[in-house]
Amino acid sequence: MDIYIWLLVATIMVAGGNAYVTFRRRNYPGAKIIFFLMLAVAVYAFGYIFEIISKTIEIKLIWYNIEYFGIAAFPFLWFFFALEFSDRDKLIINKRIYIFAVIPVITIIMVWTNRYHGIMLKDIGIAAGAIHEITKTPGTWYYINIIYSYLLTAAGSLLLISTVVNLPAPHVKQGITLSIGALIPIIGSVLYVFKLTPIKNFDLTPVSLAISGIILSWSIFKLKALQVGPIARAKVFDSIEDAVIVINHENKIIDLNLRAQSLFDLEASEEIGQEIDLFFKIHNLDIRISDLIKNRKSELALELGRTKLFYSIRSTPFEKKIGIITGYILVFHDITAIKENELFLSNSKQKIEGLNKLAFELDVSEAEEEVCRKSSEAAKNILDVSCCSFFVFKDNKLVNNYNSNSLVEDIVTSKYFLKSFLSKSFSDSVFRIVKISEFEESAKKKLLKNLKVSTFLCAPILNLGAAVFFSEDRDSFNQENIRLSKLLLGHLAGALKRILLQKSLRDQAEKDSLTGVYNRRYFNNFIDKEIERSKRYKYFITFIMIDIDRFKEINDRFGHQTGDEVLKGIGHILETQIRKIDTLVRYGGDEFLIVLLETDDKDINMFISRLKKTVFEWYEKTRLVDFEIKISTGTSLWDPSLNEPIEKIIHLADMDMYADKKKNGK
Repeated sequence: MDIYIWLLVATIMVAGGNAYVTFRRRNYPGAKIIFFLMLAVAVYAFGYIFEIISKTIEIKLIWYNIEYFGIAAFPFLWFFFALEFSDRDKLIINKRIYIFAVIPVITIIMVWTNRYHGIMLKDIGIAAGAIHEITKTPGTWYYINIIYSYLLTAAGSLLLISTVVNLPAPHVKQGITLSIGALIPIIGSVLYVFKLTPIKNFDLTPVSLAISGIILSWSIFKLKALQVGPIARAKVFDSIEDAVIVINHENKIIDLNLRAQSLFDLEASEEIGQEIDLFFKIHNLDIRISDLIKNRKSELALELGRTKLFYSIRSTPFEKKIGIITGYILVFHDITAIKENELFLSNSKQKIEGLNKLAFELDVSEAEEEVCRKSSEAAKNILDVSCCSFFVFKDNKLVNNYNSNSLVEDIVTSKYFLKSFLSKSFSDSVFRIVKISEFEESAKKKLLKNLKVSTFLCAPILNLGAAVFFSEDRDSFNQENIRLSKLLLGHLAGALKRILLQKSLRDQAEKDSLTGVYNRRYFNNFIDKEIERSKRYKYFITFIMIDIDRFKEINDRFGHQTGDEVLKGIGHILETQIRKIDTLVRYGGDEFLIVLLETDDKDINMFISRLKKTVFEWYEKTRLVDFEIKISTGTSLWDPSLNEPIEKIIHLADMDMYADKKKNGK
């Protein structure tokens, strides 16, 4: 076998072995692209062998076409490698590099379809001599591909060389090695094109490419050539996320990175040579370099339009010779997020403290209104809401219990609001954020006429009721405020449960279980306090004793169940006729006692007549028995100036009631 065949076989083995090694170490910078370069070389050499040894022109053309997979790909891969090494990798990152693959792809198509158009090759034959390769007359596209390939290869080489020139001294060795690796395939290709090869008609390009691949691999794996790229300025300085300013021993700016230029909106060329203290003053930075050098670290706030940014500044000295400080590196590190988190945590702490304070205050509250008022005040501070409303669930419906602003009462109690927003939030137990834009137009105008509101939150208070929080800020109800509102309403729900339980226990102890009015035990505790108050403020108290006529007959003839209905009905009628400050007591069996505070007996007869008339109207409506249900009444007056025993006053009312019963013949 001829030496040139062995040479090509060796080229294939070297390229294949190199491809195998680079594939095994593909995580090294540049290793993947070297792998594809070596693969292209192996294909080139493999096809070239069979082009030479094949006997017929048809077979030679097939192998010639196969060679072009490697020939066309190499310039593109070489340019790709150069971009990667030189850190000019924007084309790679944004994928625009693949535009440069268009010509190689077209070239491969032209080679394989040449017999139909002849644009690539003409007058194809077999060369005479030792190397029986294909002879041809180049077509138009052949020259286009040659020019494009050399331009792309030359551009890649120039990129590598320009990068090598700018490398720091310790890395010149890696750069020179890469430059040699870049020049070898160009030399081999030029020798072949200009027919200067030692073996006539023998293409040295695949051999030179294989040698180049070995050199490139050696520079990558042994000399770490691709790892000097990050040392270049674009990676160690301009790409640093922090703003960096370098000053010399005279405190003058000698360099600043792109982040610093962006932060202070300036060009590096304009600032080089400027005094750093003057720079600080121009940019309204309240700091001096002497303080920064002394303390090594400082913090400052930058006002950029409406945005406020926080930075920590650290000064680090650098030495040209051991022990001699020749300047300082000033690093501006953005700590805005840290400051915002600190502020957030501080605000959260204050809000949690506010919730704890509310929990304590609610624990000692004794009335629903007081609980709602304190919760409303806390909500304004913690949730930053403008006003709020609270509802309790009574008799299978939501009842408005408290409004921090009376202007919202008409809105929140409207059927539209309850049906569209609040009832659904309560029944589904969900927190719902509602924008004012979701309101129907008439309701929106009504609300905005009274209040400046952009959004509100409907929230359930467990199964006890619901709350509405109004805010002027459309983004007020974020996840944090939703969480805080749940905690606030949890405290509110706990207080309401306690108050309702206490009320239920008091009612059981102080109210008659049948009629729902106060019982004798409550009266005994209550009357002593009222007597003392009457003495202090000099007002009269009127007592009205009431007895249901023929009540025993009702029980005997119609049963105790009907008797109970009569008692409940009379109790309800009497309760509707008295004022809030008055008290109704079931004094015994079928007897009721009304205590009228701050009232003398001048108009008492008129009041009693109204009571009897109301009882008659109730009887006419219900007809529980077959005879008219009537009441007998007796009155007495407590005069604080006489200070008579309360037992005597009650007895007088009782005697007067029996007199009325006797008068009525009952």
